[in-house]
Amino acid sequence: MRRAFRCCQIASAILCSAGILQADMATNSPPAPGPAPTPETVSAKTATQAVATISGTNNPFIITNTNSWFATTNWAQRLDWFHDTANIMSEQNIQHADSWFIDDPTNRVPFKPAKFRLGLQVEADYFVHTNKFALRPLADTESEVHMPNAEKRLRLTISTLDPMALPGQDSNQGMSGFRVGLKQGILKDIDTSVGVRIKWLPSVYANMAWDPRYKIYGWDVYPEQKIGWESDDGAYETTSLMLNRWVNRWVIRPIASLKLSRARYNNDINQLDQERQAAEVAGLPPPDGDYLKGWDWELTLLSGYANELIDESVFGRLADASDVAQGGGFRFSVLGGLHIIESYNLTFLYRDHLYKDWLYYVIKPSVEWQDENDWAANFSLILGVDILIYGTKER
Repeated sequence: MRRAFRCCQIASAILCSAGILQADMATNSPPAPGPAPTPETVSAKTATQAVATISGTNNPFIITNTNSWFATTNWAQRLDWFHDTANIMSEQNIQHADSWFIDDPTNRVPFKPAKFRLGLQVEADYFVHTNKFALRPLADTESEVHMPNAEKRLRLTISTLDPMALPGQDSNQGMSGFRVGLKQGILKDIDTSVGVRIKWLPSVYANMAWDPRYKIYGWDVYPEQKIGWESDDGAYETTSLMLNRWVNRWVIRPIASLKLSRARYNNDINQLDQERQAAEVAGLPPPDGDYLKGWDWELTLLSGYANELIDESVFGRLADASDVAQGGGFRFSVLGGLHIIESYNLTFLYRDHLYKDWLYYVIKPSVEWQDENDWAANFSLILGVDILIYGTKER
């Protein structure tokens, strides 16, 4: 009887999955810009389509849409198998780990699906001042793993993004190793995070961010105040303000940021020492070092057209248009210290579906002018893909 009951359960789940997939295929159309689907909004769909829980057991029983890699007949099915298998395996393992922290299986906090994003890119650079080319691979990843039964509102984070980077910078700038840590909200709009940056020599980090959201006269207003510390670079503090306005499908985002950091202070002191030594060798008067040191600032204007949005909850990623799923635009940034303008950057971005609603291609040409290179133009072209691993194979 128990085996027959289990077979009935499996058959019911498969029939339900087929019905949902047919409904999705019949109504698949790009949504207008607005609140994007989140892991929470697709969790019910994921549970119905891919996961069935056997009564009386703690571990979920997994039903995949394609039995195995060898059962696939074309590349579309192989991509679906990869996406569904990665999503299902990650959720199953997270739920299994979370179940270690509960004694009573009937007293569970509802599972909150994890969110993973993986970016794989190739960058080609041409440096005019040296007449040289460079080619390098790039990779960045973001994730939020929720374990509600381990501790309410406690999240495991894995990311290559630099929390010290200014909001308008590319996510790849400043990337050095993975950051693995725990993130927890302590008050409204305040998050704390501690962890380890994994690289050749690991380091420890801790930060706290206040990032509320407001609506004023049709503008979305996103202030952010962040303080943190890293064992390699020391303490830092960042103050940012981003405005956001949609007009039909067009968006405009001005951003202003100011950062004080120990790492920049050390760089300013070293730079001043080098300038004084060079002036002494040349028999010139020493440079004026009477200016505030340790500061970075940024002014950025982003504008473009978006036919569809991806769910992106990280404040800094919004500033480089990584929440745009289908559309394009430009970003113009001016960066420097308090006493000097150091660089101008103009970047164009286009992102669109490569396959369904979880695989996107990215085209990002840019040109940069830097003071240290006598304002010679440096050209760059980034080509890559973004992979979202959460929800169903339609996401």
